[in-house]
This record gives sequence, C-alpha cells and structure tokens, in this order.
Amino acid sequence: MSKYSYVNIIKSRCKDFARENQMPLNVVHEMAAESVGFTSYHDLTQVSKSSPQDIRLMRLAFSLEKLEDAIYQDEILPNLDRQLEDEMSGEMAETNATFFTIENVDPANASYDATNGHLTLELNFDWQGEQDEERPWSGNDFNIDAVVTLVYRSKGWKLHDQHGLEIISSESNRDRESYFE
Repeated sequence: MSKYSYVNIIKSRCKDFARENQMPLNVVHEMAAESVGFTSYHDLTQVSKSSPQDIRLMRLAFSLEKLEDAIYQDEILPNLDRQLEDEMSGEMAETNATFFTIENVDPANASYDATNGHLTLELNFDWQGEQDEERPWSGNDFNIDAVVTLVYRSKGWKLHDQHGLEIISSESNRDRESYFE
C-alpha cells in the first residue's frame, strides 16, 4: 500500500497526535475513526480495504470536507498566482493593468492518485487586475479554465513543481467585449 493512501496518512497523523499529546496510539486511533463516523478503528481499516476512496477516509486523512478544498490550503493560491504571472505575462502586458489576483475560484473536479500523492483539480477562476486610470482601457480581467496539480508532501499540500498549472483556456474581458461588438 502506498504511503500516500488515505489509511497510511491517517496512521501517520494519529501517531503524531498521540506523541504530541502523550496519549496511547490505540486510543487516538479509536477517537479518529469515530470522529468521521466509523464504529471503530477496525471498521475504518476494513472499509479502507474494501472501499479505499471512502469519503470519510479522505476527510480524516486531509481534514477537508471535499478534495476540491485543498486549493485553499497552505500557500497554494499565492503560489498559483505567481505561476500565473509567469504563464500569462504577455497577455497581462496587453491589458495595462497591474496587481492581478485570483478571484471566484470554482473547482469543478478533483482526482486523487494515492500511488504518488497527486491531486488534480479542474478549476475555473477570474484573474483580475487594477486598470491604470491614465491609460486607455484594454481589459483587466481574465476568465481562466485550468488544470492544477497539487502534491501531498510533509503533511501538507504544495503546487506541483513541474506540472502545477496547465491553462486550458483564457479569455479577457476585452476579448469578450470585442466579441459582442
């Protein structure tokens, strides 16, 4: 079983919690299992064998209600914003806007690969900048569809180094306005 499987992450988190709180590991296992609706830790391990993608296992492993919420963890959005600046520098320069930020994040799909700890998210979001008032308006907003890959390492989520961001499509509000003219 992979060290990135839900049950192995749960075991690691329980072990850390037991050590930090000077509690017996078996007590922590039982408390953790019951906190997400299992009748016992034995029940949790049995379910992990028959249904390794059980939502309760994911919730306990990552402390998330749904996988899509990982995008809001740690430094993911600021790192994604920096990656966007690199990827979209040409398009950004055409807008005469600055200080772009990610807004209105809408995660559509999430897929976790327990063999390598990779989480793939399909996202739609706006990337909005402040238009320079002294220059002609040329747009200040992009609507972006992207695939974002996160990795679970050292008990947290990180943007994948090489494949963190794949922009599927982007459309500026200038493009949208010229389309309707």
